[in-house]
Order: sequence, then structure tokens, then C-alpha cells
Amino acid sequence: MNIKVLHIFYNSYPNISGASTRNRDIVESQISTRELLPIAITAPFQKPLSRRVERINGVTHIRTTSLKGNLGISENKSSLFIKARKVLSLLCFLWKTISIARKVKPDIIHSHSIFFCGLTGFFTARILRLPCLYEVRSLWEERGYAKNRSMIGRLQYKLILFLENFSIKSSDLLVVINKNLKHEILSRSIIDKKKVHVVNNAVNLDKIHKGIPQNAFLSKGFENLTFGYIGTVAPIEGLLYLLQAFKELSYNGITNELLIYGNGKETSKLEQFLDNNSLPNVKLMGAIAPNNIWQAYEKIDVIINPRVSEKITNQVTPLKTLEAMAYRKLVLVSNVGGLLELVEHMKTGIVFKSDSVSSIVQAIKEIKKLDNKVLQQIITTARLYIQEKRSWNRNAETYLELYKSLVND
Repeated sequence: MNIKVLHIFYNSYPNISGASTRNRDIVESQISTRELLPIAITAPFQKPLSRRVERINGVTHIRTTSLKGNLGISENKSSLFIKARKVLSLLCFLWKTISIARKVKPDIIHSHSIFFCGLTGFFTARILRLPCLYEVRSLWEERGYAKNRSMIGRLQYKLILFLENFSIKSSDLLVVINKNLKHEILSRSIIDKKKVHVVNNAVNLDKIHKGIPQNAFLSKGFENLTFGYIGTVAPIEGLLYLLQAFKELSYNGITNELLIYGNGKETSKLEQFLDNNSLPNVKLMGAIAPNNIWQAYEKIDVIINPRVSEKITNQVTPLKTLEAMAYRKLVLVSNVGGLLELVEHMKTGIVFKSDSVSSIVQAIKEIKKLDNKVLQQIITTARLYIQEKRSWNRNAETYLELYKSLVND
């Protein structure tokens, strides 16, 4: 029996983000099971490439774009006018989703963060008498709203928290992307523990470029290693600490190249830092297209993720760290909860203290002291961890079992 699943996404490819990458890998891996038929519908904030219905890597994507302008998720602040337009578009999105669901006749509604999709999925499922599953990947209410002490900021935080909690407790099953996020949601006492399931972030190994050298540490000395970061240039990523660390390393005669790939809210601050400090070995490379991401990994030997310690970073696991491990790169990460779920110190990577320039410096100096064969063993162990526990083929089987439990109830 094939199970037809209607996925409700906030956005999807060709939009570039960690969320859209996970969305792509979910639907493509589900097709590979030959027991699941995924169909994707995206919110009104993503314009279609050329038509309302698109086929992307074998999966049908239905666009519901009805508003002009860029209303998508952003690290930058949105105006009250744009926020109001988003809220008003919810009813239109719900109406379109119900209409589409009646035509495609899914067996299950699977909506994904944020509440905009969660609420749409819940009401669609109830109207059509279908089971619904909601997937939480991040604490959206923590993205700037929790620290905003203004009256409007507090109201926004409470509203988003209320809508997220409603989406969570109304679902027939809840999926979260890691254990820390599961513990956070269960602490709210709004959903039965038996309904909450973890489907970890993972890597699509079929998309890992095969032509990149796998034994860099055996052929390079420390002075020839290139360090790097790939991802969104956001405040939570701690990249200013990384630049400060490389400034301090330069005083000690360590001038390895550091390449930073990506754009975001923090880019201007990084540019200003480099303008004020002479660091010719540090380069801001800008954004890189997903299809060309392997070219960045080809140039980098060691990936550094210096995330700062905040509630959201302690709950959410990033994709790029897993991707780096799949590419057989040595990973250095801060000791925030989301990263500690992925990396074990001196076994699958090297861990340093968050929010600390000196800890980053010490971690890099540690690499210099270690034998290349020890470092290569860490890289090999990390790659095996990805293959055995963090692949999308494995996750697809988990989703299949969850769907069957809903369909057979």
C-alpha cells in the first residue's frame, strides 16, 4: 500500500536555507522507499520558478503565491506592515490548501515549522478528517523576540509561543529534530510524551560530491591546512569570536587561511572587523549555490562552528556540521547543546568552550600538536557515524513507520 503524504512547507528549493535543504531531503528520501508518495505545497511567500505546479527531482511542488514582494523568513527585522500581511494571508493559504488537498486526496497531512504551516495543516486535516503530523525544528519564538523587551516585542513573543504551542498540542503526532528540542517541548506539558518522536537532522549521502580528496591530513602539514565556515552569517553563529581568534593566532605566527562562505545579518560586522584589522589570511567568500557547495569543501580542511550559547542554539542541531562530517572534514564546534548532540570530543570532532576567543585559539593549537593519523581517525569515525546513524535513507524508514501508525489507527 502506498501512503500519499501532503507536506506543507514554509519554503522549499530553489530557496536556499537549512529548512529547505531538509525539506528536499525528506521528500526525495521518501520517494526512494517506494511505499510513500510525497507531494509538497509551499506557503504564499515563495514564488514559483515558472509555474504554479513544479516537478523538482521527481516530487510535485504546488505553489500558493498570492502576495507580491519578499515575505519569507529572514534574520532581518520585518516591518509591521509585512507582518500584518503575513497574518492576513493565513486564511487564504488555508483555503487554497484545503482545495488542493481535496484534489490530491492525501492519506496524511504533514506540516512543518512554523505555526503558519502547523495551523494550516491542522485545520485542513480536521476538515477533511485526516490524521496530521507537525514537525518542529526550531524555537521560532526565541529568534530575537525573547530578548526584545519592548511592549510590541513581548506581545510578538507571547503570540508566537501561543500559536506554536497550539500547533504542537493539536497534532496527532509530533516530530522534533533532536533530543534537546524534545525535552524542551515536553517541559511545557502540552502534549503526551508518547506522541513525540525524534527524526534527527541527517545528510543525503547521494549528494556528497565524490571527487574531493579524502586523506588531506596525511598529505598536508599543519601550516598548509585551510580552516573555514559554511552557512548563514547570523549573530548566533559566533563568527566575530572566530575572527578575533585568528587575529590572536596571527600574533603567535599562525597564519593559516580562513574562508567564510555565506551571507547574513552579521556580514557587515565581519567586514568592518576586517577593515579595522590586518588579516590577509581571512577572506569573506560570500554565498555559494547549493549545487556548488562541494567547491567550498574542496578548499577547506577544517570546518569551525563557533555558535554562541543561547536557548535556541542549545536546542537546535545545524545541518552544515553533519554535511562537513560527511565530506570527511575535521570539525571544531562550540560546546552548545545542539552541537554536542552531533560531535563527541576527540572521537568525531574537537569541542571548545562557546563564547570564548581563547578556547577557539586553544582548539586550533591542539590540532597542531596532534599526530595526523589521530586526526584522520577522528574524520573516519565521524564519517562512519553519518553513514550508520545520520542518513536520510534511515530517516525515511522512520517516517514510514510513523505514517503507518496514523493510517492504521
